[in-house]
Amino acid sequence: MATASLTLGIIALVLAFWKIMFLFPFGALTFLLATLSLIFGILALRDDRYDARAIAGIVCGGVSLFIQLCIILFIAALLMM
Repeated sequence: MATASLTLGIIALVLAFWKIMFLFPFGALTFLLATLSLIFGILALRDDRYDARAIAGIVCGGVSLFIQLCIILFIAALLMM
């Protein structure tokens, strides 16, 4: 589970940065991968308390979700002008 969390977190992070750079519509996919990364990371930490891959997956998934939230708020602010 820790490896899956790390892999999904890295892919979600790359897609989130790709969305910022090129404005491709990867929003739903990025959100899904980041959420799965968080879930798998938390489940992996329940099994093995100090697994660095699970912690890295949680961090990557969290950063990706934060980037998504910032993009959504930025677009909403632009639309309200």
